[in-house]
Amino acid sequence: MPWSPLTSRCTCVCLCVCVCACRLFQEVELARQEANDNVKFLRPLRKYLDKLNMLDEFTALVDLFKPIFHTLMLIWKHSKYYNNAARFVTLMQEMCNDLIMQVGGVM
Repeated sequence: MPWSPLTSRCTCVCLCVCVCACRLFQEVELARQEANDNVKFLRPLRKYLDKLNMLDEFTALVDLFKPIFHTLMLIWKHSKYYNNAARFVTLMQEMCNDLIMQVGGVM
């Protein structure tokens, strides 16, 4: 096929679309890996947080602190995505908000 400006433009457009699609695929794949990693490490914490939210007796909360903080330590140590201050602080803030709600229910 002889060269023409139209052929050249079509080739450029096709290459740009392919590059953008590849970049998008890579971003989606990285997001999927991050989501899977987060589920893997946050799932064990969920059972303790559910108990925390369901307890009626405030004194029973103390028994949950040790396993919660042990699980948090494991998340911090082994997770690829929750081992930085920004992510971990957000997680801790959410837990503190739950505790504040529990205290508010007692008072």
